[in-house]
Amino acid sequence: MPQVKQQYVMQFTTRTDYYQNFEISFDDIWEDYCKEMDFDEEESDITQWENQDLMEVAWDYILKDPEKYRSGNSDYDNEEIMNYNLQRI
Repeated sequence: MPQVKQQYVMQFTTRTDYYQNFEISFDDIWEDYCKEMDFDEEESDITQWENQDLMEVAWDYILKDPEKYRSGNSDYDNEEIMNYNLQRI
């Protein structure tokens, strides 16, 4: 009777932290944004806005054209093994 060779299979679950940096100037977008939103003079006063709200406006613009606002080098090498399992078949 032929002997069956045992196989080893390793399974991994990983998490990759993918770092990217973006930079956007409100000097470049604010006037257009206010026009798009049909803001009056009071609503257009950027000094009255909360940081969280400004972050959301900036992020929306970045998502429209990420390459335009990407700055620096991205980091692709942050793979972390979260779980592994060796199966003997």
